[in-house]
Formats: sequence, structure tokens, C-alpha cells
Amino acid sequence: KIMQNFDLAKFCITFALNLYLSLYNKKENKDEENRPRYLRDISNIILPIFLIIFVLFGSFLEGIRPTLEVLFSVCFTVFLHISIYYLILLSILPSLRKRISARACYMLWIIPNYLYLTFQTFMSVQKPAFVIKLPGNIVWILFIIWSAGFILVFAWNIVNHLLFRRQILDNAREIRNPEILGCWERELDYSRIKYRKYKLFTSTAVRTPLSIGLFRRSICVVLPHKNYTEEEFSLIFRHELIHISREDGWTKFFLVFCTAMCWFNPLMWYAMKKSAEDIELTCDEFVLEDMTEESRLKYASLILETAGDQRGFTTCLSASAKTLKYRLKSITKPKKTYSGAVTVGIMTFLLFISCGYVALAYGTYSGADLIYQGEDSSMYLFDGVKSKSDFSALHYDTLHGVLDESAFHQYLENLDCMHLTGNYSFSDNTKELYIAFTTPDNSFLWLTLSDHHIEIVSPKNDLEREVYYLPEPTDWDYLDSILIEYPSIDVHLYQEKKEAPYGSHLHPLLYRAYRNDSEILYESD
Repeated sequence: KIMQNFDLAKFCITFALNLYLSLYNKKENKDEENRPRYLRDISNIILPIFLIIFVLFGSFLEGIRPTLEVLFSVCFTVFLHISIYYLILLSILPSLRKRISARACYMLWIIPNYLYLTFQTFMSVQKPAFVIKLPGNIVWILFIIWSAGFILVFAWNIVNHLLFRRQILDNAREIRNPEILGCWERELDYSRIKYRKYKLFTSTAVRTPLSIGLFRRSICVVLPHKNYTEEEFSLIFRHELIHISREDGWTKFFLVFCTAMCWFNPLMWYAMKKSAEDIELTCDEFVLEDMTEESRLKYASLILETAGDQRGFTTCLSASAKTLKYRLKSITKPKKTYSGAVTVGIMTFLLFISCGYVALAYGTYSGADLIYQGEDSSMYLFDGVKSKSDFSALHYDTLHGVLDESAFHQYLENLDCMHLTGNYSFSDNTKELYIAFTTPDNSFLWLTLSDHHIEIVSPKNDLEREVYYLPEPTDWDYLDSILIEYPSIDVHLYQEKKEAPYGSHLHPLLYRAYRNDSEILYESD
């Protein structure tokens, strides 16, 4: 138990430290001529990709139903943590913006992208601290409603993006002015971007410069029909190239994905708007690095004059007049802020270390169906019943005899069981019983029974570990009344010759067990 807690904490600390170092050490790459000047800080679409690959390969390899059951567990965990995390982030965001860099605030929005790691074995916790119980099939009804909402919201955002792109580019024309292209090339050189085939367009459908497109070959920068000075063109192009280099379009894709995951939570829609602000604030922060006061005022004036509209996964110079006040204040009167590396590290650690402590138990199953598969329980023969003398022991070292096999079978048949979301080891059980059966078809069945869970392993489920939650705790007092603990006997034999010492062990079989009143309680065959 201690080692598992230590390994989990060690992983969370290591991952948080990596993000801390990424933010603390990753300055503008001024001296590395072969690397792009602006790079994304962390991956921004890995969680959606993980879920898509999981559904596709899981359905093909394991079948649709098992995949849906695991997907439900994953979606519940993601929904719960994203909702709580963004709620906390929204509450402290005003204070954070005053104290840490915009880049750190930006990273805080996309940290949940790594929640896919919480579904790996090394992230398992001992057991949930709180279990939400939904009996019957109501959970699948809710899952269908949630899935329909997720698909509609996500599809609506994608369609909205495509329609906006079409609206912009339908009447757009490519810019061929050599002076504008010369300024564009200079900014490409400054940004050290290797792919240089992004196209420049001008369109009457936009009021602010913007970049649109997710994939490299489809990305283009669109300008409104307006005359800009050379300095203004330089600021505009630098702003958009920073968005392109840092893949902010994909970041918006991820935030839309999170909003679709939590579509019935109104705070998520508000969080998406606030995150878009931090994306623009981060871009401003990069643009204004090492700039003079005069250049800052020019940049602020440019943003003020070009307030416009953005939809879908586009990034633009100035999204909305409603968001301008804070941006202009940050540009014209910049405050002394810290890098925010410590804040990012702490938030990452807390997000990961808290995963798994809230679970959902659903469905209603009986032990008769899960354990005995509807067969006659008397046909299942006990091969052994063991427990641990110390709950921290690694092996089951205490043997038990079954005084009333019929009563034991009946107890197992009457167990109420529920599916449990999440990944748990249940390694901190204070009491645990291991039961081995020979089945009617001369196969085997292994059970592990603890306070609030039962684990079933059999060839019928391909030796996969099936874990079920017990809403009613195990009645240990009753089980102790129908079990008898074998006395612990260990005999060692040693050879007298010192030249070649060796030892062997005898494990005697118990024939009879007595109580003080000399009544025979158990007799072996």
C-alpha cells in the first residue's frame, strides 16, 4: 500500500515538475537558429485522439459492448475532473492573471488534456473515497442522453467552423502585392518557421485579421480590405504566426471538445470564452516581448481598430469588443508578473493526485448470476478458502475450512453487485478472503472478497479481472461463524552434515479440528 501510494505520488510529482521546467526554462529560442522561435508548450489534442483510437480499436478487438462499458467509465472520469477543475480555475483566474504570466494561464486551460494518463494501471488508487450509486439501467439512459448532446454540440461546432471558413474564403482573393509579401517573408524569417507555404488572402467577410484552418496545408491568413502601414503589417503577421506556430487552433479544438463533454454544465460554456481570452493574451505577451512603449501603443491602437468576429477554431487579432478592455490594459500598462511555473506544477499535481477518488457504481446484479452463471451452486466445489493474517501481507497465509458449504454458497448467491467505474487496486483492504472453486465443467473459478468489492476471475471471462462494487458491506461476522481457521503448523527438516546443509518443509493436512468442548467441528476426507 505504501509503495503504491509512493509510486502514484512520484509519478504526479514528476509530471508536474516536467511542466514546471517546460514553462520556467522555455524562453524565446533566440540562439537556436534551427528551431522555430515560437513553439507550443504542451500537447493540445492528445485526449481526443486517445478516446477516438480507443473506441475504434476497442470495438474491433473487444466488441462494442465491452468498449462502451469502458468508454462510459472513462467519460465519467473525464467529465467529473474537467468540470471540477475548470470550476476551480474560473474562481481563481482573476487573481492568477494579476500575478502570473498569460502563458502560464494558457497552460492551465490545457492541462486536462493529459487526463488520459489516469486510465493507465500505474495511476490506480486503492479504492474510491466516495461512490455515487445509480441502480438499474438508468445510467445507460443518462449515457445515451449525454452521448447525443456531446455529438450534437461537437458536430455543431465543427459545422460552424466549416461554414465560417467557407463564408470567408468564398469571395477571398490571394494577396500578390510584393510589399505585403515582403513583410510576410520577413516575419516568416523572424519566426523561423520551416513550412512557408501558408497563403495570404484578403476578404470582405472579415473585419479583423485572422488565421483559419487546423491542418498545415489548409491554414491561411485572411486580412480585411483595409490599408495598413508596414509596421502594422509586421505586427499583424507576427501575431498570426505565433498562433500558427503554437497551434492555437488545435487548442481551441480541445476546449470545444471539453465543452461538448460537459455540454449541460453552463459554466463550461463560460470557461470556453475565458480560455479564448487567455489564448489571445498569451499571443500578445509573445508579440510585445522586448518592444518599446511606442510599439506597444501602436499595437494597442491596431487591436482597438480591428475588433471583429471569430468562430470555430479560428484565431484572430481582436476577437470581440467585450474582451478588449483587459487586453488593452495589459498591453499599455503591463504588470510585473511571475512565470507561473510553480502554479502550473501545483495545479497539475493536484489534478492528477485527486483522480479516481470519486466513482460511479451502476447496475444491479446478483452473485448467483455473476459467480454461478445461473447454475446449481452445490455443483461448485471448494478448493480452498484463504485469508491474510496481516492485511499488509503479500500472500494469503491463513487457511480456512468451510463448516456449512450450503450457507456459504447461499451467502455468495445473495450478494448485490454493481459495476464500478475507475481503476482500483483495493490493496488497502483490512480484511480479504480468497476463494477457489472447481466448476461443474472441471474448470476453476477464483473469487476475492473484501469489504466493498468482489473480484471474479474465470476462463469464461478469458481470465480477465472483473471487479464489482458491493453496496452492502461484507458480513464478516456471519462468514466467521461458518468458517474455521486451520491452526498454523510448519515443520522444518534439516540434514546434520554441515558440509552440505539443506532444508525441506512439510505441510501437514488437517484431519480433524476441535474446540475446547471436544466437539468435532470439521473433518477432512
